[in-house]
Amino acid sequence: MIFVENEGNTNPHINIALEEYMLRNFSPDNDYLLFYINRPSIIIGSYQNTLEEINYDYVRRKTFAWFAVCREVEQFITIWVI
Repeated sequence: MIFVENEGNTNPHINIALEEYMLRNFSPDNDYLLFYINRPSIIIGSYQNTLEEINYDYVRRKTFAWFAVCREVEQFITIWVI
């Protein structure tokens, strides 16, 4: 198993991009372990309607530098990290 270090990054955009990069470019012959903690965010799956999955008015009021709404490319779920 190969441990992938993300250097304590809490930016959900970077963490999701790293996950996507690993999925597309790392060899499937190995096992990988990636831990990360995102700052408060909402992660929306690529096949989900954002406006149906989130409370838009609440998110608009809470969108500061520390709150992010992100879209995953390969996922089918909504993840709330608050």
